[in-house]
Amino acid sequence: MILGLMMLALTPTEIAAIREQPVVLPTADDCAIFAVVGKAQVGWTDRPPARELFGRLPLNPDGSGTYLVQCRWADYGLGEPEEGTPRSPAGFFFTRPVYGRGGRTATLKVTIGAFPQPDAQGHAPPPFMQESECSLTKDRTGWKLVACKVTAIT
Repeated sequence: MILGLMMLALTPTEIAAIREQPVVLPTADDCAIFAVVGKAQVGWTDRPPARELFGRLPLNPDGSGTYLVQCRWADYGLGEPEEGTPRSPAGFFFTRPVYGRGGRTATLKVTIGAFPQPDAQGHAPPPFMQESECSLTKDRTGWKLVACKVTAIT
């Protein structure tokens, strides 16, 4: 049902490609982690973030399959993000969390980018990209951000 609703926004070519390859949706823990990291790293609040979310990521290292970052953002007190496109002036994405210690710890990467549009004279500042690796722990009240370390920046 959820996948069917999400497919309404896709082109027929995208739908055919998705049907041929595995599609994985985030777990409740994945979404809670995205919310914690999004608030800390992207400044996401109850309003939509200023940057667009790139929520369709390769599932496997070879590029096959799709990990669709589709969460009920309002459940986490977050505004619904705009979906990123190749023409997005600014965006961000999360990698799929990797869990440890029996599901009590997690790590993931968040990448934030800005791609300024040229002015009337054709000049634009250079693009900006920053990748951070974040670690979290889970206690009886939920996920807590331990740290985010910048691993790459332009």
